[in-house]
Amino acid sequence: MRSLVRKLAEVMGEVERVPKSGRNDFHRYDYATEADIVSAVRKAMADRALMLIPSVVKTEWREVERNKGGKDRIATLTVRFTLTDGDSGEERSFEVLGEGQDQGDKATYKALTGAVKYALLKLFLIPTGDDPEDDGHANNQQSQRGSPQRARHAMDEGPPSQRANAPPPHTTPRAGGADDVAAAIVSEAEQVTKEEFPSLYGRAQGLPKGSKAREVAGEAVKAAAKRLGFTARQVAAMQKQPQREPGTDG
Repeated sequence: MRSLVRKLAEVMGEVERVPKSGRNDFHRYDYATEADIVSAVRKAMADRALMLIPSVVKTEWREVERNKGGKDRIATLTVRFTLTDGDSGEERSFEVLGEGQDQGDKATYKALTGAVKYALLKLFLIPTGDDPEDDGHANNQQSQRGSPQRARHAMDEGPPSQRANAPPPHTTPRAGGADDVAAAIVSEAEQVTKEEFPSLYGRAQGLPKGSKAREVAGEAVKAAAKRLGFTARQVAAMQKQPQREPGTDG
């Protein structure tokens, strides 16, 4: 009789790369959905009498302010998954964290869906072609910093997760570097302060007019301005004034 691990290895051998059919329009990246991943392994597991049973063992809640007003609830679930072999009765368990954010009553469902998704991805080592998508707040600076190629890939395929080197404000980036600058601007816009905003705005304005890089950076800067409470008139006034890097004198 084949062992549980042997059957899991067989399923792993049958599952190839899962295509990314989901689309995050706000952050402009594609991702593999939970339905895609479940579909990729469901029949192979059923054919081998394998069951994966989730059980929530811990639930944590917290609230966060929304940029447009109001609050969201974030649920963090610790989910224990038990793998059971229907032929031998052999079992193995492991735990995965899942997190979901919603202004209504769907935070727990999102968290459980995320836990199931990543449990299957990691259990069967399923490749999707990129790092986990996280709604634009991921911060992989240690592994990504200083890699222009990765910065451009992040802007095309997923939410940027690093601060690439950028030229001074109101300067035109070198050819081929606009995507790097835009990726850095999008990343920095999420945490920029009021004092730093004029410099960030100036860098966005320095990108080539009509380019995709400027469009992406502009949307990020616009969201940052709204979060910080700047009016359209105040932002327009910044364009007419020379900008200084934060911390400079004069």
